[in-house]
Amino acid sequence: VLTPIDPWECLSSNSSQTSKSKLRQNLETLYHPGGARIKCVVSNVVDDNTKDGGMRVVAAHLWPRSSVSNFAAWSSGRSQITACKDIEGAANGLFLLKDIEKAFDHKRVCFICDPFNVELEFFVLDPSLLVPDLYPKGCATTWKALHQKRIKSPEIEKNKRPAFQILSHHASLSV
Repeated sequence: VLTPIDPWECLSSNSSQTSKSKLRQNLETLYHPGGARIKCVVSNVVDDNTKDGGMRVVAAHLWPRSSVSNFAAWSSGRSQITACKDIEGAANGLFLLKDIEKAFDHKRVCFICDPFNVELEFFVLDPSLLVPDLYPKGCATTWKALHQKRIKSPEIEKNKRPAFQILSHHASLSV
């Protein structure tokens, strides 16, 4: 019996800043040409530098950078993944709040893909996040209110969408 490749299993939350900035640059070029304001695709929180100089909204890798070697094995023979041949390519990323990225990396949340309507649906899988007054940091909306949110934004328009197969793989391993 073959075990599915799970690049999120032993994930370190310390991606290199160089990697993050390259992905961010690629996402900005594709989705926000001309300097449009960056926002989280789930919460719609606009990225304004926080008081400590950091970013609230980060360029989140869908397939973790630390598992780049597993990506080649997993993606071979999957024709739809060709748009995501580069681990730093825009198809392998979304703009997310830091807390949402961390929850995604730890399989506490996932995205369900609807390729026919070109939409994503955000699911909170960890019941401990669904308590009434729990918010992702930097967000005015609770995890509970974000649960099952349908997302239709420039990031997932036809020909400009993240790799649905990666998101589907993540979801299948998360439930």
